Amino acid sequence: MTKLTVQALQWTGDALKVLDQRRLPETIAYDVYDDAAGVSEAIATMRVRGAPAIGIAAAYGVVLSAYRHYPASPDVWRVKVAEDMAMLAK
Repeated sequence: MTKLTVQALQWTGDALKVLDQRRLPETIAYDVYDDAAGVSEAIATMRVRGAPAIGIAAAYGVVLSAYRHYPASPDVWRVKVAEDMAMLAK
């Protein structure tokens, strides 16, 4: 018998796949986010639930922010990442 495992979060290397926990147990569906704003929205709308998963998702949101802002503006990327961190903290 094969045991099915479901992960709340999956890192793809350049995006975060988030299990939409609002749709459980009827449906297992993942949304894909490639920026901090999307991850923040997923947390705010309860797609991500539970303190550990929320914290981990927010940390991945910071990584996505750095991925996005550093190449676009190497001189001011820290300011942009700090803004995204504040958004994720809310």
